[in-house]
Amino acid sequence: QVIWNLVSNAFKFTPSGGEVAIALKEDGTGLRIDVIDNGDGIDGDLLPHVFDMFRQGSAEPRRTKGGLGIGLALVKQLVEMHGGKVSAHSDGQGHGTRVSLWFPRCSVTATPDVLTGSPESGLRDMRILVVDDDAETANAFGMLLKSEGAVVTTAYNAEQGLAELQKAPFDLLISDIGMAGMDGYEFISAVRQIPALSSLSAIALTGYSTKEEHDTALSAGFNAHLSKPVSLEALYEQIETVDPFNGSQKAGSTGES
Repeated sequence: QVIWNLVSNAFKFTPSGGEVAIALKEDGTGLRIDVIDNGDGIDGDLLPHVFDMFRQGSAEPRRTKGGLGIGLALVKQLVEMHGGKVSAHSDGQGHGTRVSLWFPRCSVTATPDVLTGSPESGLRDMRILVVDDDAETANAFGMLLKSEGAVVTTAYNAEQGLAELQKAPFDLLISDIGMAGMDGYEFISAVRQIPALSSLSAIALTGYSTKEEHDTALSAGFNAHLSKPVSLEALYEQIETVDPFNGSQKAGSTGES
């Protein structure tokens, strides 16, 4: 998953005719893997934040290239779960990017916690619906939450999200705002019109951190609003704040009579 995300990201930001390469080097303590491209590169002011969750070079709510920018955040999370380190280097726009991974030598046997989330994880067995119109982002986000023990369903537009919410019970909804077609505000408004979903905990993710954006999200029906970039710690803290298990949809309830 780590290599796939890095290579996919490299191809996404490398124009036709460009190059993407993978280099491996082993030493006495571990393995280094470099994913190198000669594509768009990364601005110097953005480089320190490339592993923040939900951050891109632009904070436009309607996206044209990629989704919530979760790819590198997922990479960092998975690498660190395996005791590794990750770093990124770029000389700026137009000069390509190198992302370097380092993994220590370890025994072959993996611990169950690496695969299923730690026993202390507050997300264990939490039923979460992730809604984002960028499939790659939704899937990557879903995998990140699953790594913490959550039971995750993904939907790739608001209409599909509504259908999923009426098919099965959920404890928490996490939705992007800037979706094509029905946006996140319209989506949560439709969700709240379904009686069985009126108390479902819901978190909005947006590219803006203004008070107006925050107030708009809450007025539309979300319980909480997070702006990009947001760390995993901030996301988990917000999930605890909205108390998903107390707002869970009743099993078998769809809001239909």
